[in-house]
Amino acid sequence: MSADARIYRLLLRAYPPRFRAEYGREMELIFRDQRRGEGGTGPGFWGRTLWDVA
Repeated sequence: MSADARIYRLLLRAYPPRFRAEYGREMELIFRDQRRGEGGTGPGFWGRTLWDVA
């Protein structure tokens, strides 16, 4: 697992456990696909990711 995926998994802890149990796996898959599609982990990508979690 990449460092980015581990960081995102930690961010998912902001969601309630029931929500994570139901949607966490799909959220991780979407995160991985978006990271690949945008070609990296720049500040814009992480800014949008943090905004989505918030």
